[in-house]
Amino acid sequence: MRNLLKWLLLLVIIGVEVSNVHSQQVINHSPSIQADAAYCQDASGAMTIDEVVNCSFVSRKDLPKGALSDLTVWVRLTFNKAPNNQTAVAVSVGPHFLSSVQLYEKAAQGWQVQSAGSSLSFKNDSHAKISGYAFQLNPSNNSQEIVYIRVYRSGLNLILIDVAEFDQQGLESMSQLMGMGIHIGAMALILIFAVFNYWMNPNVIMFRFCWLMIDVLLCILSGTGILAKYVFDQQPWLDITVFHWLVCLRLACWVWVSRAFLQSYPLSPWYSLSCKLIYSLVVVALVVVLTEHAALLQQLLLLAVIAISVTQIIAILKIPELKKTFRNALLIGFVSIDVLTFLTIILAARSFDFSYLSLYVGRLVDFVTPLVLLAIFAFRSRLIREELVAVKELNAQINMNLEFEKNLFKERQILFDMLTHELKNPLASISLAVNSIKNYFAQHQDRELRRLENIELSVKNMDLIIERCSLMNQIDQKEITPHLQKLDLAANVLSIIESRSDRGRMKVSLDQNLFILADSYFLKIILSNLLENALKYSPESSLVQIDVKVAQGREGVVTIAITNEVGTAGRPDPELVFSRFYRSPFAQAISGSGLGLNLVKELSKIMGFTISYEPTVESVSFVIEMPLFIS
Repeated sequence: MRNLLKWLLLLVIIGVEVSNVHSQQVINHSPSIQADAAYCQDASGAMTIDEVVNCSFVSRKDLPKGALSDLTVWVRLTFNKAPNNQTAVAVSVGPHFLSSVQLYEKAAQGWQVQSAGSSLSFKNDSHAKISGYAFQLNPSNNSQEIVYIRVYRSGLNLILIDVAEFDQQGLESMSQLMGMGIHIGAMALILIFAVFNYWMNPNVIMFRFCWLMIDVLLCILSGTGILAKYVFDQQPWLDITVFHWLVCLRLACWVWVSRAFLQSYPLSPWYSLSCKLIYSLVVVALVVVLTEHAALLQQLLLLAVIAISVTQIIAILKIPELKKTFRNALLIGFVSIDVLTFLTIILAARSFDFSYLSLYVGRLVDFVTPLVLLAIFAFRSRLIREELVAVKELNAQINMNLEFEKNLFKERQILFDMLTHELKNPLASISLAVNSIKNYFAQHQDRELRRLENIELSVKNMDLIIERCSLMNQIDQKEITPHLQKLDLAANVLSIIESRSDRGRMKVSLDQNLFILADSYFLKIILSNLLENALKYSPESSLVQIDVKVAQGREGVVTIAITNEVGTAGRPDPELVFSRFYRSPFAQAISGSGLGLNLVKELSKIMGFTISYEPTVESVSFVIEMPLFIS
């Protein structure tokens, strides 16, 4: 990373120094014409041509460095041509966004003035052309001629001057137009590719990238004068304003796109705040455009580029989740774009060099920015694909483990079913044997009879536990289906109560003629479990209240409420009372499996009933709600 920063710093220094080198000041396209230029600054902007002629002209390298204010500059263009060369001379001045360009040529009657510039209508100005302005100089017998060009720089300080024979000037214009067409065509193709990519695979990065490319393409069309010619012909001032706005918005779009690459990672609040401050800086620059203070505009843009670079570097380095390769790709890509943008602004602001260095660097930025972003996007997509492959492999492994667990669980269920079946037969035999022995000892041996009754009770409890486990197993496998039929609720409840030996502890309140749609076997299991719990966990001398009635205020709903007093086991936890294997801490001394209430809830759900637990200080109630059957 240190080496990367060193190379980037060296690149910036070289770029700044290149901007100060005194290279060729006038592009001469004709070997028969040699031209040179000298400069005079018009700080007030009010110098007359006669004052300019007497001005002390200097070379470009002697102009004040960093002249970032809205100065009017006079250019003295001296060109020598071959003797008796009567060919007209063409002088091209660009770029298009220069506000005012006036060429003064000495004639017998005085000074002839040709005016052009972006402040004039494109179609009404005969000197306007795509990317700049062309002036024709009348031929004379003099081997050396001097003309003066007054240039008012609106915005970026960039001036391009070409000198050629008039008949060759058209060929050079075609060459410029071809280069410009390639530039615009390349940007348009990248935009089309981005839109197609977003259409095929919508994502936030490509969506924002499309808007960045739209801004870049419009900026090129505006800066070359194409919009001025075909869109803003009657409002020439609007084209230059739109151009500068697009330049400012390009920085905002760049921040917007760079945030899209990082937003999937956890970012510090300062990063979001920094981006908002940069957006605010861009908004200020947009307002400055309307005031036509080019110096302030250039300083704001330069400050924004520096702020963007620093923010991006710190944010990328502060994200620990970033892979090292992707972090390096982001740093190299983002910083290279920032450095080229910085150089473009520096060259345009500091240089009056009449070569095409600034223009070429600007075009380089236009090409490099989308290509670097697309390369980062492709690299990110490859990393995502690799992660997806890893996730798929992990999912496959998890699925294999789940399948193994599923098969193991199924084998355990089969084993459980087998054990349940094998245990029930011996228990049935034991029960029959106990009944036979009871009949034998019924007349005389009370002590042995009580022991046999205890054995019989234990067998019944074991059989009940096995039955509950078997039902839970069927519920887990979703192999249980209710056989619903019309039932007389009161008759079924009384039947279940009468079948119990402890029915003397039950107090019943029944409404007659209540019919429901239910499975009689499931209903018996539900009521038997609830009654058993109520009798088991309440004081031995207390009564269990059973109420069967139509729900108060709810027509078409019937309820069964089973209420008992709170015994030594206390009240169960309302959050856990229906959980499988749950037992209250104070109920451990009382035999039980913890399956009964869970089984009641599951069977109620299967038949479309609901069950609720309603505790009070002195009692607990379990209430079953079921729809009343109406034929």
